[in-house]
Amino acid sequence: MEDPFPSHPSLARYALHHLDPSLLQDLLQRLAREVEAYLSHRDPDPPFTSWTPPA
Repeated sequence: MEDPFPSHPSLARYALHHLDPSLLQDLLQRLAREVEAYLSHRDPDPPFTSWTPPA
């Protein structure tokens, strides 16, 4: 990618308006699983055990 990069709010607004809600939900669940897996390898006592995106 070349500069300028879109801001986080711009990306979030785009996602909410242009992505299918079920696809967005699937992406958030996958991201949550990947973050949990990453943290579980780095910290044997993570600050949380699970996160589920709001319905």
